Amino acid sequence: MVAGERAALRNAGSYGFASYVYGALAVAIALAAGQFELLRRPRGGHVLELAQCLGMVREPRPGATPEIGGTTLLTVTDVWAVSALQVFAVYLAAIALAYALWAERCGEDSLYLSVGLICAVTAVFLLHHTAGGLLAFGATALILSMRHRRQARAQGTGQPATPAKVST
Repeated sequence: MVAGERAALRNAGSYGFASYVYGALAVAIALAAGQFELLRRPRGGHVLELAQCLGMVREPRPGATPEIGGTTLLTVTDVWAVSALQVFAVYLAAIALAYALWAERCGEDSLYLSVGLICAVTAVFLLHHTAGGLLAFGATALILSMRHRRQARAQGTGQPATPAKVST
């Protein structure tokens, strides 16, 4: 075995597994954002309470008059925290989707890339149902077209339909 073949075997499945990890993280963060949104509705100030527990915010002096300051770029509210979690979940889902597509392009085993793709679609679906459904159909169609093209190319050359390996 040549050194390049050993490195290829060592890295086999790495893109698909990365897709799975990023997709699972995206689902966990999307679920956390949804739960935080449900908890936030009855009363607000969860981020402020957490900051007070961690000692990041001073308690008001007894008898002092509360005052409201202007909002700045660094003002953190419950709505901002939920939005940040949702954006981060979509970002991780996009990374998982990209890794899944690249793993399919490299011809990796479809177990991890399939799970990563499903997790990415699920994370987006948890945040927005229509976008998640469209992403599911679009990503599935793209992967099926990639596989169909690879099989058609293999039939034209008379070789078995093995995935084309991309050298790195």
